[in-house]
Amino acid sequence: MTYILQAFITKKSNHKILTDSYKKSIAVEIGHELSLIPFTTELFDEMNKMKDSKPIGKFDYLTENIEVELLKQIGDIKFAYIEADYFGGEGGQIAIIWEKQKRTYLSEWGDWEINKVLKDFGIIAKDGKDEFDTVGLGQNRRTKEWLNESE
Repeated sequence: MTYILQAFITKKSNHKILTDSYKKSIAVEIGHELSLIPFTTELFDEMNKMKDSKPIGKFDYLTENIEVELLKQIGDIKFAYIEADYFGGEGGQIAIIWEKQKRTYLSEWGDWEINKVLKDFGIIAKDGKDEFDTVGLGQNRRTKEWLNESE
């Protein structure tokens, strides 16, 4: 099965920083006082302003231009961006966290990177699940499916 996710994560109280700035930005509450903002192609285009820009690290969709735009909006607030791509059990994930106008964490492509982000936001794994499953990130298999959760 395929699992693909590109999204921003922040505290529920902070998601309006992005949703008020970008009309293609939609926040989905994932519990535990966190919001997920699916990074759709429409939001990518709006934030990237149709400019060429180099990717950051090994991210597929996060570019230097988008990071500059994001940092203008979020100020000192903590935000994270995650990407995961799996097919038939093979794949991986990558993550970045910004706080106080700088990167505080930039991962390599690997396996537990989203859990590290969630731990940084205070998520504690429960009931034999990891942090990823504790907040329900496995309930949708593709980024756009999260938009149905916002309705």
